[in-house]
Amino acid sequence: MVKLVLSSGNRTKKITCELSIECIKKTVKDKFAILGEFYLQYFDVEVEEWIDLDSENISELDEPDRFFKVKVIAENTKGSDNLDQLPSLVSPSQYRSNTPCSVEGTVSRSVTPVSRPDTPVSRPDTPLPSCFDTLHPDTDTQKTSKKSLTYQLEESPSTSSTRKLSLKIWPREYRLPRHTFSQTTLRKLDERQALDKKEKRDILSGIYTDVTMYEGGFYPTADKYNSIVDSLFRECPYLAHGEGVALQSARDLWKERLLHKFQNSRKRHDKNLPEVKANKRQKTDSTIKIYQGPSTWGLKNYLPDKPLSEDEASVEKHMQWLQKEYRKKDDQDITQVDLLMDLTLHHRRTLVVSQQMDVESILSDYPWLKSTDELIKEFVRLGPSMAEEDVRTIFLRNLDRYAGPILKLTKGRKGGQKADDIIQRQAILRTEQEREAARRCAAILKLPLLFKERVDHLIMPREEIQNCEEPRRIIICQENDVLSRENDAFKVTVENVIVSRSCDMISAVLGLIMAIYTFNLAYPKHIQKTLLFCQRVLLSLDDEVAIDKKILNVTSLLNQEMNK
Repeated sequence: MVKLVLSSGNRTKKITCELSIECIKKTVKDKFAILGEFYLQYFDVEVEEWIDLDSENISELDEPDRFFKVKVIAENTKGSDNLDQLPSLVSPSQYRSNTPCSVEGTVSRSVTPVSRPDTPVSRPDTPLPSCFDTLHPDTDTQKTSKKSLTYQLEESPSTSSTRKLSLKIWPREYRLPRHTFSQTTLRKLDERQALDKKEKRDILSGIYTDVTMYEGGFYPTADKYNSIVDSLFRECPYLAHGEGVALQSARDLWKERLLHKFQNSRKRHDKNLPEVKANKRQKTDSTIKIYQGPSTWGLKNYLPDKPLSEDEASVEKHMQWLQKEYRKKDDQDITQVDLLMDLTLHHRRTLVVSQQMDVESILSDYPWLKSTDELIKEFVRLGPSMAEEDVRTIFLRNLDRYAGPILKLTKGRKGGQKADDIIQRQAILRTEQEREAARRCAAILKLPLLFKERVDHLIMPREEIQNCEEPRRIIICQENDVLSRENDAFKVTVENVIVSRSCDMISAVLGLIMAIYTFNLAYPKHIQKTLLFCQRVLLSLDDEVAIDKKILNVTSLLNQEMNK
């Protein structure tokens, strides 16, 4: 089931129905008595845009404990004179041509001609040019202004050669089209105030309107997107730090917003323009997958060279000594263990990466990897791109920093019952250390909710794992209470093999991440974004791959919550 807040014109209704396009459309027809054709858009909080709702992205609404905003938009037909079906006040093709438009009580003025072909499809969220600065394309203004407008539509034929000559050349240094922004947006930019969703949409729409007046503007290159973001941060430098993330991450976030804005506007509002039609790509049923080779994951020693002092005979001798030393009950020579584990790193990485040996066999050859502490040491040997080598300290420091915002943003969300129980028990714990540990556990258990993931793909009680219909290839097995400090209370299992044992849940989570790196595994699909957040934010590990937009948005929300 899905919960929706449906809007059609000036009417709004709250409904609950099955999670399917057909059911939602049937409900819309029944509730609003709509007879004609229409399409749906939902508001995506990640990119802060209205997105077309179809069978491909309906799963984005699969979150039963929250309401989603969905608006109903009538399909426009050419020549329609029904103002209620026109999503914008003035067609972009009108003000880009030499066609005048008049408003009651004002003098009709002509707009400087820009040869762009007229199109019957209007763009509702494209800002008007400077001569209409007082008319903003938000919903409230449209409702009060539609009936006061009269249209004088003219055909302005233009050949493709004329269009090419009249389009502007991309400048050496792009400048923001401030004349397209609303007065509210301009005031906030000048006063260096935080922008809400409406102002961000206003900026994106203004940039889209301006950039599409340049040659190739409907499909900007990567350099042009970079130039736009450079202009944004150059003219409004406070925006580079306003998202609460690092500068590069803020750049990536704004580029992602721009990409989504251009894609969505081309698809819905400008699909009939020749420039867009010419660039449409035919969808194919099959795609060719090109093997890119293994990711280095930001590891300097992902596949290190063999030490000059070692050969097959010496490596075999080291392995035998390590296995013998591991079987000792006490008086183990940890210094010598660390030395030989360093010397045999090349051999282990060859087994893991090149020969793709199974985890059980690797642990049989190198049993010292069966503990969280040794997995952390192995991770450090791989040369991660981190500022420090104290992995546990970095992880706990960042977890403590984000624990509060995580718990606030997920308060009351369905699926967080275990964490809520921990929070209630926190008050009766005796020491500050116990309360701090409980807070960390609650934050980790609630973290998947921010990514619409389930915590039972990260940690599960042993009896539930045994009865689970869907196998868990990589999972933390919980043997006792989640706040337990007993030995072997948590076990990290990979391919049904126990990799490490921990006395607390946080160490187990850290051990699981270290095991994934050590054995060159992929993050489990159903908990992937949660583990990526742990990697990129809690461990501060840069794997030289563009950060996922969902993680950027969640990090931004957490930082904003932290700064309140």
